[in-house]
Amino acid sequence: MRIRFWIAILAGIVLSAGTAAAAPSAPVDIGIITGSEKGTYYQFGLNLKTLVKPHGINVTVATSKGSVENIFAVYQRPAIKLGIVQSDVLNFVARVETDPALKRIAKKIRMVFPLYNEEIHILGRKNIADFDELADKRVAIGREGSGTYLTARLLFKVAEVEPRQIVNIDTDEALAELKAPHRRDVLCCRRAGEALR
Repeated sequence: MRIRFWIAILAGIVLSAGTAAAAPSAPVDIGIITGSEKGTYYQFGLNLKTLVKPHGINVTVATSKGSVENIFAVYQRPAIKLGIVQSDVLNFVARVETDPALKRIAKKIRMVFPLYNEEIHILGRKNIADFDELADKRVAIGREGSGTYLTARLLFKVAEVEPRQIVNIDTDEALAELKAPHRRDVLCCRRAGEALR
């Protein structure tokens, strides 16, 4: 399984970093900030914790509200050494984001390695067949600061599509609105890996 391969590579990186900082028999403590408890990134963190524990590496898995928090945490929290952030989000923050402190931080941290390519899913009613048709619609793009939110903003900017209204709600709430008959034009733009109920 491909995810096992990447977990093994991350374990190797953590092991080599740990042996340089401590004696071979001393335990190594490392923190990783992931995402919400319902998401794939949190589960990845828990799997990593289980995988490296027999090798004397203690991983503390922290939840977060999204990629922007993860970027801040890697830079500002001494115990957090790794964070899961989509590569397009890191680039977006470093180049486009208006918060000067966040831009400065994003330019000072680097990607260790890619875990996998993520897909974007756009869910909508049958009458919407093209990305350009999102113009003049209500579009749910996730909570501000999440990877979904930033990726969606970037897609709209690149495609020069302006929705009538951007709605900052979680995936579950967006899907409930999409299914409701009185919300005919609500869409949900989400990343693969987010919990879908």
